[in-house]
Amino acid sequence: MGSLLTGSLIILPAAIGRRLTNKMSHFLIASSVASTISVGTGFLLNTFLFPKFGLRPCIVMVAAFLFAICLSKDIRRLGI
Repeated sequence: MGSLLTGSLIILPAAIGRRLTNKMSHFLIASSVASTISVGTGFLLNTFLFPKFGLRPCIVMVAAFLFAICLSKDIRRLGI
């Protein structure tokens, strides 16, 4: 279970960044921002709403939610 969560912590921000842009420099920035948002929001969720869950599942839930948002929208048409 731990290796699955760790793998998703690495893969999901990169997939979000790739979904948002085609340029490598923008990809690096987008994946870094997605990772930072996932960790920060996951930490806050774990602290205030879900204290019985572990920290990693909360972070992965936020990252999966961000990825689902990216899948539901065609963001590349915006020209980012």
